[in-house]
Parts: sequence; C-alpha cells; structure tokens
Amino acid sequence: MPSRLPYDIRAYHRLRWRARAATLVLGLPAVLLGARLVGQPSPFLFVSLSLYVIVAGWGVVTAWRTSYRARPHVLRDDDLPGARIGVPELDEAPRPHLGLHGDIDPPARW
Repeated sequence: MPSRLPYDIRAYHRLRWRARAATLVLGLPAVLLGARLVGQPSPFLFVSLSLYVIVAGWGVVTAWRTSYRARPHVLRDDDLPGARIGVPELDEAPRPHLGLHGDIDPPARW
C-alpha cells in the first residue's frame, strides 16, 4: 500500500532516526544478557534473554515498519489521474531505422 501523498520528509527522517535509536537502545541489553549467558550459562538467563529478544524485537520491527511506511513515495502515471499528457512520438509504435533497412540510398557525402 503506497504512503499518503504528499509526504512529510521531516516526519520520515524523524521516524527513521527513532527506529535507529530504538535498535541501539533495545539491542544493548540483549547484547549484555547474551554476553552474561556465554560467561555463566543458566536456564534463567536463557529464558529471560529469549523473552527480552521477543519483546524488544517486536518493538524494533514496529519502529522500522512505521519508518518504512512514511518514506517518500515516487509518483507514477496512475497516481494522479489526468497528469499524463500523451506524446504522439512516444505513444505510437517505433518505426524501422531508415538507414539500416536498405530502402533508401545513403547520403551523397558518403
């Protein structure tokens, strides 16, 4: 589904930076818990790390999806009805090249 038109570039940049910050802030405790789990393996640390990764991952994915939906939208011909004015040279089928099919003589300078 395309984003709303027109878009707000400041909101897109703000949401993108918010997603980056969420990734760093929510990823730091996971790294610390993972390092602690490698140093002292225990079932409690494993379960707590697993639950944290699930919850923090949901938050990070939500932040990135929100940023992705707010990205700039490239307009196509179908987006704005009546915006395309036909150019006859581009709308008709291409003609064969005059100099390559041999029906006409080459210019005299050759």
